[in-house]
Amino acid sequence: PTVYFGIRFVWTDMMLAALEREQRTNAQYWFTVAADGCYAISLSLFVLVFVESPFHNHYLHTAFFVQLIIFRLLVVGANFYEAPVRTKASNTFLAVYTIISLVLPVLYLVDFLWYDEVGAVVIPWQIVAAFDYGWFACLALTTKFLPQANCIRATWSLESD
Repeated sequence: PTVYFGIRFVWTDMMLAALEREQRTNAQYWFTVAADGCYAISLSLFVLVFVESPFHNHYLHTAFFVQLIIFRLLVVGANFYEAPVRTKASNTFLAVYTIISLVLPVLYLVDFLWYDEVGAVVIPWQIVAAFDYGWFACLALTTKFLPQANCIRATWSLESD
């Protein structure tokens, strides 16, 4: 369901970008389209986290999660970039979310590399867990802090040929 709803979001966001094409700069439009496309692919790849066991290859297993973190950050960033008005709370959220999304993969990598080399982790698990839980908290709070956007309203009718 997560992949379906994520790809449904991408489809709707791309439709909104197309409908607002004349109200956006070329950079805003193409950044949104590129971020949405990458996020759709990212969501499709994420399910491989359940295929590749962390006991078999923890780097590959974690890479499927990390790429989702990065591409989701791009999609959220695109929504902020195209918004004409942003609140102080929204900008604060974006700053916190960006920091967590960029630091968390580094923490994973440093601990993995250090553990493979020395046999122990260098960053205490409590710090990594705090960033991990922070990312999931941001995930839940994203819609609350996204800038206001136009709504798409569709009307359907049946016509005979």
